[in-house]
Amino acid sequence: MPNIEFFLQNYVSDYQIKTLAQGKDKFICSAAKPVAQRLSSKVTDSGGNPVNLATAFANIDLSDEQAILRFCNAYGLPYSSQKCLDLRKAINSQEDVISFLFDDLYLNEMLSEQDCSKQNTDEAQLFYFATEVADEDIMPLILFQRCVKITRCILTVQNWLQKHEGSLNSIVHSLAYLLYFAGRGTHYLALQPTTPTLTFSVKINVEKNPHNPKLLQRLAKLNNGAQLIAFIGSLDGKTLKNIKDYDSNLITQEAFNAIVEADIPCMNKIDRGFAQSVVYDIVNDGLGAATSKISVVDNAPAAEWSTAYLMSAIYLDLYYSIIYADTYKKCRNPQCGKYFLTTGRRADAVYCSNACASKMGKKGKYVRISKQ
Repeated sequence: MPNIEFFLQNYVSDYQIKTLAQGKDKFICSAAKPVAQRLSSKVTDSGGNPVNLATAFANIDLSDEQAILRFCNAYGLPYSSQKCLDLRKAINSQEDVISFLFDDLYLNEMLSEQDCSKQNTDEAQLFYFATEVADEDIMPLILFQRCVKITRCILTVQNWLQKHEGSLNSIVHSLAYLLYFAGRGTHYLALQPTTPTLTFSVKINVEKNPHNPKLLQRLAKLNNGAQLIAFIGSLDGKTLKNIKDYDSNLITQEAFNAIVEADIPCMNKIDRGFAQSVVYDIVNDGLGAATSKISVVDNAPAAEWSTAYLMSAIYLDLYYSIIYADTYKKCRNPQCGKYFLTTGRRADAVYCSNACASKMGKKGKYVRISKQ
């Protein structure tokens, strides 16, 4: 089935990457007043090939700041402070109707993350608040990068679930990353998580000791809490260090790919039902309160979605990829690993580009995991 196109609204501006308030952390900031724009979920890559929103986002080279800015200039920020202010207005008008996770303003809440600068905290809080009120669209660069990595991990696990392709170690690392980071700093002013996975992810990051017995007792009461605890408990120190280094950008995507392909996994197998529940929970919570309507595009009916943030639309794209299987593949060049749509390509295509096919030649090898 062809990849589904839908439309959405997000604030878009001309963005730049800079540091604020004498801090060391980088932020993506609008250089002009952000304007609400109607966007299509269908994208084309540099070679003119069709790419959906989720794969275009997952394939961003995070070591290339210009590549990040090109995406933001086209689609805006995954979590827009301007849309956050819109949500704040909505909360104020219906405070008794909707319960939200965070009560502080978007940028002030980000300062509670260790990801952000600890220098001159009072000055930084005041500055961030001032820029927010002054209509500047902004988000931390590390949060943008984390959202990309979350999307990559979901695609990696889903590719394994659909086609039984990928290394076992890559699935272990992807699931571990999702459990530790999918609920950390990525749901500002979002609805309270309702699924076991996101509830679990939020709670283990609130506690200083994720192996606290009382915490584990509370988490065990979740629908699949026992499986979540068993999975986290079976992770070795090396795996945890890998995902933390990956999240902190201490290792590149290429180095991370090499690690998960070469290292011996810390588990013998992964329960497919458990992997499904993790991915589906994150996507379901990511969709949140997205609502659809029929709009008119070129005199024809088209699907248009109202989403809290662009990231919600990316989750919506992942939803379509899950429901309508085999819409994408992962490049079999282990040094690449980009995702590409199968629409309009040869059915047996295994590389995202001629460059990857030429580089691999006849030496390309790939691991296929049998059904469990």
